[in-house]
Amino acid sequence: MKSAKIFIVFTFLLAFALDVLAQRNPYPNELKGYEFFGKGKLKGLKLGVSTKEDVKSIFGEICDNDCDYDENWTVNFNYLEGISKETTIDGITKRYVPSPNYAGKLYSVTFSPKSSISFNKVKFSSNFAQFGGGSAAHDGKGGGTNMSFKIYTDTYGLEYTVFGGSILTTNKNLPKRKKGDLLFIEHRVTDELEEKMFVEQK
Repeated sequence: MKSAKIFIVFTFLLAFALDVLAQRNPYPNELKGYEFFGKGKLKGLKLGVSTKEDVKSIFGEICDNDCDYDENWTVNFNYLEGISKETTIDGITKRYVPSPNYAGKLYSVTFSPKSSISFNKVKFSSNFAQFGGGSAAHDGKGGGTNMSFKIYTDTYGLEYTVFGGSILTTNKNLPKRKKGDLLFIEHRVTDELEEKMFVEQK
C-alpha cells in the first residue's frame, strides 16, 4: 500500500512538472538555435491570450503586426480579427467567426530570415510530420512566381517551411533561394484551441 501511495505521488509530481514546462514554452519542439518562445523575446507571449498591447510592450509602439525581431529576423504577428471560415457539408454551408472570448488575441507568429539559412543538414525528429506543397502568384501581366516547398509541422502548431528548389519567377525583388533554404518559421495555435476560437455565425 505504501509503495502504491508513493507511485501515485510521483505520478502527480511528474504530471505537474510537465505541465509547468508546457506553460513555460508552448512549443517544446523548437529546434536548437531557433528557440523564439523557449528562450527568445516571445517567451512572455501566449497565442490565444496575448494582445497587440502585449506585443508592443516587448517591441515598442510601432510594432503590432510586422517588425524587426533582431538583425537576422523579421517577425509578423497575426491576430484573430477580420478572419472567418466556411465549411460545406451535404450542401449546407456554415460560416464561423471569432468568438468574443478570443477576438483580437494573438493567432500566429511568423519569422522570416533576412538572409539565406540552409536547412539541408537539419534532421527533424519523429515529432514532426513532413508535407510537400507549392504556391503560385500572378501579377496580372503575364508574370508571377511559382515555387515548391517542404513543410515540417508538429502537434503544437510549430511549422518550418523549407524551399523545395523549384522556382519560376519574374519578380526581381524576390530574394534568391537555394534548395533547402529556410523560408519561414510559423507558430500557430493548436487545432484544439482553434476550434474554441471560432463560433458559428448566426
